[in-house]
Amino acid sequence: MDSERIQINKVQNQQDEKDDSGIEQDNSFIYIRIAVEDHNLQKVLKFNLDDTVWSAKQKVLQVLIRELIDGLNFGLYLPPCNGRAGKFLDESRCLREYPLSGPVSYLEFKYKRRVYKAIHLVQKNINSKISTKKFIDCIKTNQVSKVSRYLEKGFDPNFHISNDETALSCACIDLIEPRSMIMALVNGGAHLDFRTRNDGFTPLHKSAIHYRKESIVTLLELGASPNVYDEKGLTPLYHTIINNRNELINDSSYCCLLLLQDHSLVNCHDDYLSTELHQSCRLGLVQHIEHLLFYRADMNAINIAGNTPLHICAATNQEACARVLLFRGADTTIVNKSNQTPYELALISQNCTIATIIQSHKPDHVVPYRETPLINPKRRSIYIEKDNHRTRSSSTTTPSLSLTNRSQSMPKLNSINILHRSNSPSNEIYSQQHPSSRSSSPKSFSVNSDHGIGSECASHLSSNSPNAMNGCYVYKRKRLYAAAPGRKCMCIKSYQANSSGELSLKKGDIVEILSVGEQGYLEGRCKNIEGWFPSNHVQDICVFKISS
Repeated sequence: MDSERIQINKVQNQQDEKDDSGIEQDNSFIYIRIAVEDHNLQKVLKFNLDDTVWSAKQKVLQVLIRELIDGLNFGLYLPPCNGRAGKFLDESRCLREYPLSGPVSYLEFKYKRRVYKAIHLVQKNINSKISTKKFIDCIKTNQVSKVSRYLEKGFDPNFHISNDETALSCACIDLIEPRSMIMALVNGGAHLDFRTRNDGFTPLHKSAIHYRKESIVTLLELGASPNVYDEKGLTPLYHTIINNRNELINDSSYCCLLLLQDHSLVNCHDDYLSTELHQSCRLGLVQHIEHLLFYRADMNAINIAGNTPLHICAATNQEACARVLLFRGADTTIVNKSNQTPYELALISQNCTIATIIQSHKPDHVVPYRETPLINPKRRSIYIEKDNHRTRSSSTTTPSLSLTNRSQSMPKLNSINILHRSNSPSNEIYSQQHPSSRSSSPKSFSVNSDHGIGSECASHLSSNSPNAMNGCYVYKRKRLYAAAPGRKCMCIKSYQANSSGELSLKKGDIVEILSVGEQGYLEGRCKNIEGWFPSNHVQDICVFKISS
């Protein structure tokens, strides 16, 4: 009898949870009627409210339309309602953030064309072959006024020039000064996430691949998400690393920093589970590694073979990268699927120097970051909210842990503190210890807590320094974080200081790196003189001292 009563109560509870439409109500899920007008299809699908729009789109493609030409350029469209204009949903945001009301919400799944707000423009179709060719020529010759006139007449800028190029990506890559053209195209209806047919690259992906710094900044300012994925599920940040070219290595690291400062997610991985750190270690990108670790990248992430970034350094003989990882607290005891620690893998790979470095490393050598990372306060913070990662096969994802838990050595981000520091008055000077007290030894290394992110600094120089004023100089360059102790570079291109606080370098000079600054600048010491210089004038070298 008791079991029968329990079953009756369960049935009654289930009936109570249903509304007039007979659909169960759950605060964590939502039912949406998806309409595909081009294929005369409609179907009600169940989604998790914490799913991203990107995950929901992947589910629609798998369930409704498996084979669709240029499927990544289809999007979920919210029709006009309650006096609001219709729009395509931002693929990096969660479904919960949109006004999807009613027991069964309604969305359209259609190709991303220009969304017209004026009815008279919809009737005009001026995207003929002749007009398209003239429009492309105007973009490539940077004729902003002519492009604007085309757009005012109703021209749709969302089209493919070739399989590898769209109108917006053409402006981002081909123009030396693309800002005005990008703004004209976006204001004229160009979608920031309109993708190429090959590889599914957005304009931000293409800008990251070609290291177009101004294009990246402009796209981010216009609202482009740094966490969009291409056909393989890789972010623009990932492409700044894997497409690295030696002659543009410093432009690559600066683009990497721009994306990280604008809330780009770290620990994205490819099909082999290799993260950005794995790729940086494989390619020997020391500055990229510093940036990634500073913004909470998992230094002990494991790829499909069970290798951590330190394993990769041991196998590929990347000594400088291995030292940075060890200085920041990488675990030397993790074994891969071949049951090898990084030390054992270094011996097997006959990289005896790295094996010695790992063997001599001690826990008290670790130098954690003490500065607060600089992030864009205008964009929704991924460091406070739970972020949802992409799914390759299903949209029923569970929220991942906050980025604050990704690295134990990292401080918790405080956007209020960042704003306070970044708005410090220009005449405020923070003191710093004398260079002689700065030791390259990890044991004695310390960072003055006053040197927070965005603060202006005063460094003490030797009395014979040409930049010295009463024993110190003042500069307005902002320090992001202290460099790994003992990191040194060689000058590969002479640099002449343009203002006080900068450091003149000659080709062949050895520079000790003290800290990393904004806009691709480094602070260093050369011949007992300290100052700032552009990072594209130096190259990392391995002259570290092995700790006894």
